[in-house]
Amino acid sequence: MWDKTSKIDYDEGVRINLGTLLKRMWAELRRKALIILILVAVSGAVFYAGAKLFSSPSYKATATFTYNRATGTSYRTGAEKNAVILKQSKIFPNIMMCNALRNLVMDDLGYAGSSSFNVKINAVEQENINVVSMTVSADDPQLAYDTVHSLLRNVTRVTEPAFGDVEIKILSESGVPTSLSGSISGKKSAAAGVVLCLILVMIWLIVRSLTDTSISNRNELSQALDTEVLGTIPAAKRAGLSGTKLPIIIDAEGASTEMIGSVHTILHRIEKEAKADKMKSILVTSALGGEGKTSTAANLAIALAGQGNKVALVEGNLRNPSILSTLGAPQKENGLADLLSGRCKAEDVMIPYAKNSSLTLIPGGKLNAIPATLWSSTAAEQFFKQLKDDFDYILIDSSASASLSDSGLLAKFADGYVYVVKKAYAQLPALRKGVETLSNCGCRAIGSVLNAD
Repeated sequence: MWDKTSKIDYDEGVRINLGTLLKRMWAELRRKALIILILVAVSGAVFYAGAKLFSSPSYKATATFTYNRATGTSYRTGAEKNAVILKQSKIFPNIMMCNALRNLVMDDLGYAGSSSFNVKINAVEQENINVVSMTVSADDPQLAYDTVHSLLRNVTRVTEPAFGDVEIKILSESGVPTSLSGSISGKKSAAAGVVLCLILVMIWLIVRSLTDTSISNRNELSQALDTEVLGTIPAAKRAGLSGTKLPIIIDAEGASTEMIGSVHTILHRIEKEAKADKMKSILVTSALGGEGKTSTAANLAIALAGQGNKVALVEGNLRNPSILSTLGAPQKENGLADLLSGRCKAEDVMIPYAKNSSLTLIPGGKLNAIPATLWSSTAAEQFFKQLKDDFDYILIDSSASASLSDSGLLAKFADGYVYVVKKAYAQLPALRKGVETLSNCGCRAIGSVLNAD
């Protein structure tokens, strides 16, 4: 029954305190740990490769010099002198990097017409004064040094038309460079890539956790859907060195006692409701696919049959039947879809469960019609009526109620439904939509099950 106590307002989203936020971030981090590790490694590798591929280390020779009009040049006023200096300061660096001067240097160094003169020239003027700092980058240290001095020798040939005779005075120079510069450390770049990726992951975790309205625990489930929580299906912990998960079916070899105990606890509460309200047909559904409704329905059927009840486990998800594969049962040629389509008889779709003859499996079969058409047929009504006459309990594994209309049509054959909610999976709007679909069909809610796997 729906529990009306301890309600909180979920209509505007879940109020998350710091503790809850950190728990959700940690849970999301654990779930996505492998993907995050891969992203971090890839980020580091990309930054490392970028540093190696796109950095261009070279030898750099530098020189700082002044330039002045030749001795004997007179200015009519101090203002005229300042104007000339200002004009030179704006133009001179560009002259040092112009193609005309570069061609003169290539001729001077014997590279005329050659494409191997791989030299970069950069010059900057100190603000409003006639002092220029120049850097020449080249693959060859001697070429860098020779280019600096060739520039200084030939620059006056380019400046003469504009400024007349100019005197160049070297203030400092680096000499022949002895080490490469401009290289980027691959290790430092890789570390930067890793740090950047981790920062982005942290931002994503915070945003994801703040906007996440999925269910994390029983209390949230009870409050969010205003429902009685029948129990929790524990996570199938990994066993042994092989890394394989423990079975999720309670009668499978190696099934954990925790799993078995949880299923029987849930079943006890379902039976209590079923006997009180004389319910025989129970729909097991969830908001979305992949939440564990099929395994939950199978386990409840096995547990009921184990108590001596005559039980039918019906495949209600005709679009994606999975009961037989979940229980490891052999596939059968005919199923419920074939029966409802008139291609076979009821006895042709009944499969006794190998481990307990009290349990009968009814698979989905070959779907060649729209499920809604089959569920609305007279054949479907007659079949489920016959099941109620022949069995103590009927468990129906339904399709997802929030994404498909099939569960709403199938609900009319059930006396009540059990809602399976996977931990940290479906968001609250989808969960509520699934409940609304079933409630609108008049199907009674027995309770919900939290699947922690």
